[in-house]
Amino acid sequence: MISEELENRKAGQHRRVSMFLVDSVNLVFQQSSVLANNLDVKVGKYYGTKCNSQRMWQSETWSKILDEKLVIVMTADVLYICLSRGFILMKDINLICFDEAHHAKKKHVYARIMRDFYSHEAVGDRPRIFGMTASPIDTNSKTQIKQAAS
Repeated sequence: MISEELENRKAGQHRRVSMFLVDSVNLVFQQSSVLANNLDVKVGKYYGTKCNSQRMWQSETWSKILDEKLVIVMTADVLYICLSRGFILMKDINLICFDEAHHAKKKHVYARIMRDFYSHEAVGDRPRIFGMTASPIDTNSKTQIKQAAS
């Protein structure tokens, strides 16, 4: 995705970033560190308290971030706010990685991102989705395994 994006930017195409979404601030630091140590591109990290200033909630700020970064690790809540306010559009994203993807159900912010923004985009404007989990089945659920997996 990164190689493709670098080529697209050289060709003057609309810039797109890869988003790595996590459920907690601790995971922002953990995952951004792993990615920064293994990728040869700038990795941004954003979470609630880092985004407390008014400057962070301006479209110019997010436009600059999207221009400068190729990979962004953030809490899903921050992305949801950015999408809600139009600072980031689905067409600005080439890949969304959901860490702990088993949370993407009901009213969880992962599910709300997919339901409120992703599903409304034309297929060609949608980013690719990559969900990661070590717990694909909720063991506390009374649901049958086959039903839960589907």
